[in-house]
Amino acid sequence: MKKTAKSFSTLTKALVIAGILAAVGIGWLVYYGSVILPEQNLANDVAACEKYEELKSAAMQQPTMKDTLRELSQAGNNSFELATKKGQVRYVLRDLGTLAVKDLDPAKAEDVQSVTTKMVSIAQICEPLLKAAN
Repeated sequence: MKKTAKSFSTLTKALVIAGILAAVGIGWLVYYGSVILPEQNLANDVAACEKYEELKSAAMQQPTMKDTLRELSQAGNNSFELATKKGQVRYVLRDLGTLAVKDLDPAKAEDVQSVTTKMVSIAQICEPLLKAAN
């Protein structure tokens, strides 16, 4: 009889410890998902926007409009991978970057409009992030 009571006590202690460990694990996951991960995602998006702005400034210094369009599309291509996966910043930068494979012609209004439209989308998303970060 004593052996049964002792094993029940050991089993109870083991279950209580397992419950506490499970609660701590769930608490850590909630904390990570609600505090740490959003901070990391924001830092990644800010870094991508800063890289884009740096490359955009360099692109605007190009001697010809054709070079400027090419460099602007490359700016999106070279900065999107810094952004959070499946995030808005990544998608708008990637959209601009996809134009890098196209031979952009400044004489074609649709090419200039395409780059400009994508730059406006990036500005609408990146400007608030950069202001909040500074």
